[in-house]
Amino acid sequence: MVGTLCTGIAQAAIDASVKYAQERMQFGKPIGSFQMIQEMIVDMVTETEASRLLSFRALDLLDAKQKCRWQSSLAKAYATEAAVRTTSRRYRSTALWASPMSTRWSATSGMPGH
Repeated sequence: MVGTLCTGIAQAAIDASVKYAQERMQFGKPIGSFQMIQEMIVDMVTETEASRLLSFRALDLLDAKQKCRWQSSLAKAYATEAAVRTTSRRYRSTALWASPMSTRWSATSGMPGH
């Protein structure tokens, strides 16, 4: 089922993000201690768990030999979008903390990359 595959992709992004947040140091402490990174990871986990539960519901109905067309469609639709959002957050958090502070923030705009 596509929903479970996408949930696995999202889980891999979470695992990589948590590892990176524990290893990457900024201002003398791991970036995982910063609220913004914690919020990103919590959002990733929330969407992945929702995907997982939707997929499990569809699979339970399938195992019980019941119709599960809309449940599996819902799981597929949500899980694919959640996987895209989760992997995007993972790479956004990496890019945000991967470069030196002076190149990330513009003094004129206060926004990354401007």
